[in-house]
Amino acid sequence: MLDGVAWDRIEVDGTDAVVLWTLHLLVFVTILFPLVALNMGGVLITTGLSVWCLMKRDYGESDDGGANLRPALNVIYGLVLFQGVVFCYLYATRYVQKGLLNMVVDQYRKIHVRQ
Repeated sequence: MLDGVAWDRIEVDGTDAVVLWTLHLLVFVTILFPLVALNMGGVLITTGLSVWCLMKRDYGESDDGGANLRPALNVIYGLVLFQGVVFCYLYATRYVQKGLLNMVVDQYRKIHVRQ
């Protein structure tokens, strides 16, 4: 019991259920969906930016001559590029995984049926 209300005994009629479902849908569409899109797009955007910066290699000038600036930025952009490639690889293999599994099972059956 919380504040004198037994939450497990509350009954929800049809109208309340529709209102609750609509509220959940609104929360999903306005908050969660953009976060998922930003998460998925963020990796692709940062990968593209790192490729662009690695190709351009114009990092500007610094006061101390930038002796370590160029190698450090190359490492950072290279790591971001590697992360993006791994992400895209894992994302792509997630969708071909089931089809690949079915192909392997079919080949396995063909081999063992012949024996």
